[in-house]
Amino acid sequence: MKSLFPLKSPTSAYVKLINGDYKYLLGSQRDAFRLKTRGVAFAVKPVTEFNDLYQIISVTVSCKNTGFAQRYIDFLLSKNNGLDKIGMFSDGVKLYDDELAAFENLVFDRKITYPISQGMKAEIEKSVSLGDINILKELLK
Repeated sequence: MKSLFPLKSPTSAYVKLINGDYKYLLGSQRDAFRLKTRGVAFAVKPVTEFNDLYQIISVTVSCKNTGFAQRYIDFLLSKNNGLDKIGMFSDGVKLYDDELAAFENLVFDRKITYPISQGMKAEIEKSVSLGDINILKELLK
């Protein structure tokens, strides 16, 4: 079945939007941050049905640069206003006074809760490969 909307790579879609070929872009906060950095005027409307844009970070015992890794994690957890310089968000913290503020502290209907078991990972992958959106929705509640 042919899609009603063109499916493009993220970079291609972003370029077409800023060139005026597209009026809308279903994108992520990364796209909004790119637009902001480039000085493009835009508005956002968050989609809260699903979110898979979590950064899961940890330090393991086999980490060769444990000190650097721990300092980075400390930076991320410090709720430092420097996060807005790299386009990140911190749960429960307000960092933005512009279009990106619309992405802060959203509640999503469905999301991946970490950590997940190998069995859950296999179930998610199976439902994706089968294209069964209903099973996937149940797994991500």
